[in-house]
Amino acid sequence: QAITTAAKVILGEVRGDVTFNDDRTIFTLKGGKTYRLTFCAAGTFNNATGSATFSFFNNDIGSNVGSTRSTLLPVSNATNQVHTGVLDFIFPITNTQTNLSINCGVTTGSTLTLKNLQTYLIIQEL
Repeated sequence: QAITTAAKVILGEVRGDVTFNDDRTIFTLKGGKTYRLTFCAAGTFNNATGSATFSFFNNDIGSNVGSTRSTLLPVSNATNQVHTGVLDFIFPITNTQTNLSINCGVTTGSTLTLKNLQTYLIIQEL
């Protein structure tokens, strides 16, 4: 997935008891449970000045989960080197269900290309 502006991350293979929407950008967690969400992003930029910010986003209420729960992938090396970042969050679901996504913002003029095999989401029920 190539990201040039704010976008939802497209998630790949799905295993377990999680429901995704048709384009694999929104996942639904069941209520009355607590989850640990771990997202690992790996990607390359088209230039040496790009950066990306990731956050878990609650689509039901239209805001990020937590106040500053995001990670930055800074680029200080040459173009096309893989950069990684991890986003980790414990999330209790008090509603019947909650629809979440992983949002990404990229610096203006940059393109982040996520690497499919190294970019993943782990959802653990605690």
